[in-house]
Amino acid sequence: MRARLRLIRHGESVQSRHGGTDPGLSVLGARQALELPELDRLYGELAKLEALASRDNDAEVLAARQAQAHTVATLKPWKLLLK
Repeated sequence: MRARLRLIRHGESVQSRHGGTDPGLSVLGARQALELPELDRLYGELAKLEALASRDNDAEVLAARQAQAHTVATLKPWKLLLK
């Protein structure tokens, strides 16, 4: 089974665990609620990772995914989210 990473687009509602949507969980809401540096850069790097995740598996794509995941993991806002 392949894991799927899905980014929330600006202003998009998030599907809740109970089946409804929660408009309070939009990216705009997250940007206002979270005081994280370089949030736009983190979003951009996650978008690149999502694009790689949707591609077929081959050695080149897997290497690119690994490099992109490392880039995301080393970003300051990602580290702050993990705290």
